[in-house]
Amino acid sequence: MIFSPIRVEDAEFLASAKEKGFNDAWNLEMLLSSFKTGNFCGFIVANGEKKIGFITLSKTTPEADIETVFVCEEFRKKGVGRLLMEKAF
Repeated sequence: MIFSPIRVEDAEFLASAKEKGFNDAWNLEMLLSSFKTGNFCGFIVANGEKKIGFITLSKTTPEADIETVFVCEEFRKKGVGRLLMEKAF
């Protein structure tokens, strides 16, 4: 698995979580707005070329709040969420 920092180019994938059954997911407009705050960050996890999950955080010195942890259904219960949490910490 490959972890990389979330970039604005990932906003569509983040927003697609709602379509994948994650009802509390932010819509594309909310996500694009959050990138402008300077407090939004997180990680994408990919299995090869396929993005399979993400964790988003809202950071304020010296703290950060976890906003969302999402893993595509076919990769759930395989430790991906735990790895995202570890990466965030």
